[in-house]
Amino acid sequence: MRRLLALPALLAACGSQEGPIDASGAGFAAFIGEPDTQYELIPEGLPEEPPALLRTAPDQSAWTLRLGERWADAAPAGEWALSKSDGLRVGQQLLLPKRVDEGEAQDGATVVSVAEREVWYGIFPTVATVEVESGEWAGEHAFAAGVGPILLTINGVRWELAGYEGL
Repeated sequence: MRRLLALPALLAACGSQEGPIDASGAGFAAFIGEPDTQYELIPEGLPEEPPALLRTAPDQSAWTLRLGERWADAAPAGEWALSKSDGLRVGQQLLLPKRVDEGEAQDGATVVSVAEREVWYGIFPTVATVEVESGEWAGEHAFAAGVGPILLTINGVRWELAGYEGL
């Protein structure tokens, strides 16, 4: 998935518009990604560890996480209900405030920047980087406009986007 999706992801991140998406100050919906999408995430600093496969439900009501190369035989690692009523909540934890603007703080999640960001997968022009104060999701998270999560911190481990595809 990593190599095959590099070019399509780059094209999707750039889009057909001229210049980057101006999503600063926009609602969080521009950053949460599409329903029925699978994200391949690799653990930062742990190259020998298996990737994590994160799937968004077709109705965007849940995230399911498995560890391994292929979904069919990857080990279950977590499942969380998603709520979008006041920002993006994963279980009870707010990961992305309702308003995506630098300095915006809501329920222990603070938008620290809305800017270009590079992760393992590549460079994304408009990314909301959020710091979550506590819980299993404590740490840094990044959501690219039009793509969704490109960096997640789960139980202290940072996972960077290595590939993604619609299902």
